[in-house]
Amino acid sequence: MNAMASMSQPPAAELWDGIYARSEIPLELDAGAEGIIARALAFFGDVAGKTVVDLGCGRGEYSIYLARRSAKVIALDTSEVAIERLRDFCRRNSIANVTPVCASALEIEKVGKFDFIFGTMILHHIEPFEDFARALKRALNVGGKGFFHENSAMSRLMMWGREHVAGRLWIPKFGDPDEYPLTPQEVDCLKRYFRAHVEYPEMYLFQLVLAYLSRNKLVELGAAIDRFLYRKRLFLKYSYRQDVLLENAAVR
Repeated sequence: MNAMASMSQPPAAELWDGIYARSEIPLELDAGAEGIIARALAFFGDVAGKTVVDLGCGRGEYSIYLARRSAKVIALDTSEVAIERLRDFCRRNSIANVTPVCASALEIEKVGKFDFIFGTMILHHIEPFEDFARALKRALNVGGKGFFHENSAMSRLMMWGREHVAGRLWIPKFGDPDEYPLTPQEVDCLKRYFRAHVEYPEMYLFQLVLAYLSRNKLVELGAAIDRFLYRKRLFLKYSYRQDVLLENAAVR
C-alpha cells in the first residue's frame, strides 16, 4: 500500500465501527445477498434446529435470515458496535435464537461446537490463517459444513493493479486498509484440514478493472465481457468472486 493511500483511510477497527454505527439492519436482503445465502443453504441443507455460526456477522442481516429459518445462530464479530446493535435489534424484535458474540475468528472455539459456519468477505481478513483453520477444524462438528463467499487473489494482474495502481492518480482505493484478497495458498491451507472446493458464481473481473480505470464509464463493457466469459466457462479461476465450500469429513 502506498503511503498516501494509507493516510487517507482510518484504521480497520475504526473504519468498520463507523460503518456499523451508521448502518441499519436490513429487513430484507438485496438480490446479491439473496443469491449468496441461497447457495449456502443449498449446500448446507435444512438448518432448522442446527447451530450456525455467522462469522464476521457485521450488521447481522444474514444472522436474522438464518434465524427466521429456525437455525440457532451464533453471530460473531470483532466490532463491539456491530454486536451491541445486533443484540439490541434482537431484544427489540423478540428474536431469541440469535446469540451475538464479540470475538475474533481465531477465538471460534469459545462458542462451542456447531454444525455450520457461514461468512461473506471475512476469510481474507484473518491472520494467522492456519491458526484459524486448525481452530475451525476442532470446533466444527464432524460432518459439518462451511460456506464462504470471498474475493480472490488468483489474478496476478489484478493484484499488481491493487498494489501499484489503486490509490494513485484518479484511481480510488476502497476497503479495509489491512485486508488482502483470499490467496490460493489460503485455499490450499483449508484443503489440508477439510474436504474443500471452490465454485465460481459469476465472472467478475473486467467490469471491476474497467470501473477503476474509466471512473465507471466502461462498466457495462466490462460486464458484457464477463458475461461472455462466464457463458463459455473461460478463465473462471481468475474471477474476483468465489464461493469456498468446506466439509469436515473426519477428525484428523
